[in-house]
Amino acid sequence: MRYFVLAAAVALLLPTLAAQGTGIGTGQQASNNLAFTPEGGQLDYGQVGLQYWWYPGFEATDIHQSNPDKMLNWRVVSGALPPGLKLIPDGDINLGVVLGNGNCAIAGYPLEAGTWVFAVECRDNFSGVAVQQEYSIVVLPQGSVPLKITTGNLAVSDGQAFYDDTIYCTSVGVPPYSWSWYPQAGSQLPPGLSLDTSATGVSTSISGTPTQDGEYHFVVRVDHGSNTDEKAYRLVVGDLPLAIVSPSTLPSGTEGYRYVYAIEASQGFAPYRWVAGNLPTGWILESATGLITAEAPAAGVYTFDMRVYDSRPNQGGAAATVTKSFSVTIDPPGGGTGLSITTPANLPVGDAGMDYSTQLSASGGTAPYVWSATGLPTSWTLDQAGMLSAAGTDVLPTNFSFTATVADSTAATQSRAFYVVIDAPSANGGSGGTGGCVAGTGAGGGFVILLGLLAAARRRRNS
Repeated sequence: MRYFVLAAAVALLLPTLAAQGTGIGTGQQASNNLAFTPEGGQLDYGQVGLQYWWYPGFEATDIHQSNPDKMLNWRVVSGALPPGLKLIPDGDINLGVVLGNGNCAIAGYPLEAGTWVFAVECRDNFSGVAVQQEYSIVVLPQGSVPLKITTGNLAVSDGQAFYDDTIYCTSVGVPPYSWSWYPQAGSQLPPGLSLDTSATGVSTSISGTPTQDGEYHFVVRVDHGSNTDEKAYRLVVGDLPLAIVSPSTLPSGTEGYRYVYAIEASQGFAPYRWVAGNLPTGWILESATGLITAEAPAAGVYTFDMRVYDSRPNQGGAAATVTKSFSVTIDPPGGGTGLSITTPANLPVGDAGMDYSTQLSASGGTAPYVWSATGLPTSWTLDQAGMLSAAGTDVLPTNFSFTATVADSTAATQSRAFYVVIDAPSANGGSGGTGGCVAGTGAGGGFVILLGLLAAARRRRNS
C-alpha cells in the first residue's frame, strides 16, 4: 500500500517539478539560458507630468521550446519603479504601447522627480526558469527638459557601404514630432544619404549609400507643437585623416591651483584612446577622454606629447594614430602682472533641471576686470562681471570644460581652464508596487509595434 501511495504522490508532483525547471519526467529539460535585453543599466530619462514609454521594452531570448506562445511573467523583485510608472506586458492600448511577443514595456506618467533603482525578473511559466537584472530610471523635475536634439557626433561613413545612424530628441509629450533638415555654410547631406522626414517619434534616421567622399555640414530640426530645436552636424564620408585639434599652446594656469584641460581630436574613427609622453610628474591623463589634470602644480613652463589612436580596427584595417606636442604655462600668483584668477578650476557641481550660477573671481592687476569665455555649451553664459550661469531648462546631466579669460584695465590678461559636472537628480527612496504581470502572445501569434510612436529602431551610441 505504501508503494502505491508513494507512486501516486510522485505522479502528482512530476508536473510541478517540471514547471519549476527540474526537467524530471517531461522528456524535455528546462533551458538554463533564458535571458532578456537590455542587460541592465540606466533606461531613458523621464520628466514629471509627461508621458513616459520605453521601447523596445524588455525582450526575452532563449525561451523554452515547451513555451511556443511565450507566456512569461514579468515583475519588479527589488527596489521600485518611479511612482506613476508600471510594467506593461504586451503593452497597453490605452497608453499607446503595444509590443507583443511576450515583451514587456515600462510606461505611465511619472509623478515624482528622483532616481529609482530596481530589479526586473522574467520567468518562463512553462520551464520555471527565471532571470533578474538591475536597472535605474532618472525622473527630472517638471519643465526641466526642453525639446532638444540629444545625439552628439554622427558615425563616420567609410564611403563604401550602406550607412544608417539615428538622431534622438528629448521626450516632451506624446507624438507627433516633425523632423527636417537644411544646408549649412553651403554644404548639405552627403549625396546618397537622406533624413527620414516621415518619422513622428522621438528619433529619426539618416541612411543610404553615400556616393561621394567628403566632409558635409547640415542642420537637423525637430518640432513638437510650438517647441522647436535645431542642431548642426558634421558627417564625414570616406577616410579623412585623424587629427588633434586642440592648440599646441594650452591655456595657462596658476601655481597652487588645480589645472584641468581636455585635449580634443576629430575625424578618423571615434572613440579615441589617448597616450601621453613625458607628462610632468603629478599630472594625470584620462586615456578615454584626453582630460589632463594637475593638482596644485608649481610655476613653470611644461611641455609634453599627446598621441591619439582611433578605433579603425573596429572598422577594418590598422588603427590610425597621430602625435602632437603641447606646452602649458603655470604662472606664479599674479602672473608677473599682479593679475590672477583665484577661483579653483573645479567649479561647484550642479543638479540637472536646476538653475546654475557661480561667480569667477580675480585679484591683483588694475580693476575693473572684464571676463570672457570659450568652449561653453550652448545657452551657458559668462558675463563680463564673471558670473557663469545657465537656466534650469538648459542644465542637463553632463560634464564639460571651458576656458575663461580675465582682462584688467591695463589689458593684462590671465586665463584658466575650468571643469563643470552636472549630476542627475539625487537618489530617492520613492515608492511603487512590485506586483508581477504576465505577458503572452497566445495562439494567435505576436503583435507588432504600432501607432508609429518610434519609426526608427533605437540604437544606443556613444559619441
